[in-house]
This record gives sequence, structure tokens and C-alpha cells, in this order.
Amino acid sequence: MPPSRTESDPQQLIPGIRSSVQRVNNPDTDYALLRRFDTIFLIDDSSSMRGQNWNETLDALVNISPICTKHDQDGIDIYFLKHRNPRDTQGAFRMVSTPQSVETIFGSVYPHGDTPIGARLKEILEPYMEDLAESLRHRGTDTDSISTVKPINIIVITDGRPTDGLENDLVATIVATAKQLDNWRADEWQVGIQFFQVGRDKKVTEYLRYLDDDLREAYGVRDIIDTVTWDKDPGELSADTILKVVLGAVHRKYDRQVWKALELWDQE
Repeated sequence: MPPSRTESDPQQLIPGIRSSVQRVNNPDTDYALLRRFDTIFLIDDSSSMRGQNWNETLDALVNISPICTKHDQDGIDIYFLKHRNPRDTQGAFRMVSTPQSVETIFGSVYPHGDTPIGARLKEILEPYMEDLAESLRHRGTDTDSISTVKPINIIVITDGRPTDGLENDLVATIVATAKQLDNWRADEWQVGIQFFQVGRDKKVTEYLRYLDDDLREAYGVRDIIDTVTWDKDPGELSADTILKVVLGAVHRKYDRQVWKALELWDQE
């Protein structure tokens, strides 16, 4: 059985980031966990992302897609704050598995306008939570069984806080989701949202830290937020860094009971 991982593990933080999660020890092994989750990227395509931040984000996803596909044939789903895929009801680009697909998708997007993170997160989470509610109803009182709805990790890559007047939308979306998960006694890792800040805006850093550190206490809900501030040199926002932080958040919420459940699942 794989060892339990907790917040107190003596793991080192990844150089170049300030993060609320810790690094995984063995990425080659731990990347296999990706198949247990649906990996969703929500990309800020506001006007402030033009230039270096946009290029770094593209490069990171180009390198992430083959890593994810190696361990999960579903690939990754890519959403943008404003740009929509006309062929998908939610405007998502689903099951993206190759660097060429990522480049083609990004080539069709022109960053512009405001930063409606809360509204877009709500559009992603609402149908997922409806499916989860239905799954949990079928699970009934057997809290040891595993939901048939895959847990999700939503990775938000942004250089800014929500546009003036929209901060409350983001907080409301996060809090409402966390409350529902608490009420349903859903697994602690069922929904995770990681904010990756690109750029060096201190006000953005402070705002994301507020989301990570203060919402749980202020509203009495579970913690579903983790944040990362990337403060190294340009061009170093790497796929490896992003995935290690995502997996660090997963491991922080796992315990021996879960590892045992996953082993049994593998044997089925």
C-alpha cells in the first residue's frame, strides 16, 4: 500500500514558487494519479494576459498535454474565461491530448476584455455538481463507497484578480461549492481549485492568498482552494512545476483509507 501523505510531510517546496501545497516526492509514480481525476485548465484570456504571460501559459500546456495523456487517455479539458468552443455546450475544448492541439486552440484565441473568473467557474462547476449530487443520491448511506463521478482538479492560470465588481462572484461560487460538498459529505478531494498566478502583481498575490487562507475560516467551509505565485524568471512556468503542485494538493487530502479504496478499485 502506498504511504500516507499529510501536510506535515518533510517535503521541500518547489524552487521559484510560493505555494500553499507541497511538492510530491516521486513524480514518475505520482503522475499515475492523474487518471483518478479529470484535469481542467481554466485560462485567463483577458487583455492583461497578452504577450509574455500568454506565451508562458501556452508553453506550459504544450508540455502538460502529453504528460497527462500518458497516464490518462482522456487528456485535459481547456476552458477560457471568454473564448468559447462553438462545438461544445459549455464552450470547452475537451480531451486535448497533443501539443499540436493545444497550439491550434491557443492560436484561435485573442486575449481581450475583463476577468470574469467567478462567472466562468460557476459555469464549469454547476453541471458537475448536479452530476455529483445524482451520484451521491445513488450511493445512499454507504459513505465508504466511491462516487461514480470522477474528482476534478481545476487549474486556473491568471495574472489578475477578477474585474472590479466581480470579486464577489468568485467568492460566492467557491463558498457555495464548498458548502454543498460539506452538506453531501463528499470526499475531501472531490473538487480542488488551484490558482496559478503568472506575473508579479502584489495585489493579485494578496487577493489569491485571501481566497486560500481566509475563506474556510470566514465561512466555515472546507478548503478547496490552493494558490501558487510564480516569481522566478520569465519562461520558467513549466509543466513539471504545475503538475507537481496539483499532485501536492491531491496528496495533502489523501489518507490510508483512500489508498486502500483505490487499490480495491484497481482490482475490480
